[in-house]
Amino acid sequence: MGHVERASAGALGDLGVVIVRWPAELRRREQCRLRGVPRLLVVEAGVPAPPCPDALEDWVRLPVEREDARVRVRTLLARAALAGRPVVTRQNLLRVGDRQTPLSPLEAVIMRRLVASYGDVVDRGELTDLCWPECDAAPNGLYLQILRLRRRIKPLQLVIHTVWGRGYVLEDGENAA
Repeated sequence: MGHVERASAGALGDLGVVIVRWPAELRRREQCRLRGVPRLLVVEAGVPAPPCPDALEDWVRLPVEREDARVRVRTLLARAALAGRPVVTRQNLLRVGDRQTPLSPLEAVIMRRLVASYGDVVDRGELTDLCWPECDAAPNGLYLQILRLRRRIKPLQLVIHTVWGRGYVLEDGENAA
């Protein structure tokens, strides 16, 4: 198998794990750690291995085989699920702990992005561009998808809050204000 390239790393990151170049993206790694986002560090050749302070972080050294990276990502997703953090699987299931709900392909795109920024605002325009990259505007489409997602995720004790003029935030429904 070939090595993980930029496009492949992006595809892995779409699964809910952030791919971070080490040591070049030290600040990004720290931001992800503070937000509790699962992350896979891609370590440059000749650089010492980084310490991994929690279960939501792992690393691979360049060059890395795609299958090795996929296994690490699946492991991080499993750890995140055990920690009670939402995870969207490749089968478009949203899981929180032992609870889950199926998502449509479009809902999964939105949820993967919201999960990747769990607790932080995701720009409305970014979500629209992810869902409808060929269209200049789909204002009601995103509203409708968010409405459907809110109903779907309520039994999982998750909520999506609107941050007026900016975007949306995915949070734990038990602790959200």
